[in-house]
Amino acid sequence: MRRLPLSRSLGRISAFACLLLLGACAIFGAATPVGQTYFVFFTANSAQLDQPALNVIAAAAAAATRQPDMEVRVGGFTDPVGSAQANLDLSKLRAQVVADQLVKDGLPVSRIARVSRPAPSGNASSIGPDSAAEQEARRVDITIGKMTRPGML
Repeated sequence: MRRLPLSRSLGRISAFACLLLLGACAIFGAATPVGQTYFVFFTANSAQLDQPALNVIAAAAAAATRQPDMEVRVGGFTDPVGSAQANLDLSKLRAQVVADQLVKDGLPVSRIARVSRPAPSGNASSIGPDSAAEQEARRVDITIGKMTRPGML
C-alpha cells in the first residue's frame, strides 16, 4: 500500500470536507450570503425583460424571501454611448422594470430600494457595438444585504 505525504492527505481530506459542507448547505437550505448580487442584462436601448432575465429575477426574489431581514437594492446601469440624460432615464427605467418584476414574484415593495448608478467612465468611442464592456454596462444589479449608504432614486 502506497502512503501519501501528510500534506497531500490533508489536502484531500479538506477538499472532501468542503464538498460535504456544500452538500449540507444545499440539503438544509443555507442562508443567502450578505451582499449576494444577481445580474440582469438588457439589449441596447431596451428595458424589456427576456426569459433569462425573468429567471434571474425569480431566483433573486426567492433568495430575498429566505432572508426577510435583508433589504434588496436594485441599481440600473447603461453603457456610455448616447446622451447622459437618455442613459440616466434608461437606467432608472431598467431598475423600475426589475423592481416591478420582483414585486410580481412576491417580494414586498417595502423591501426594495432603487439606487442610481452612473454610466461607466471611459471613452465611449472605444466601446464597440455589442462589445463585452457595452453588454456588461447594460444591466441591473439586484443586491440582497444590509444597506451601507443611501442613494435612493
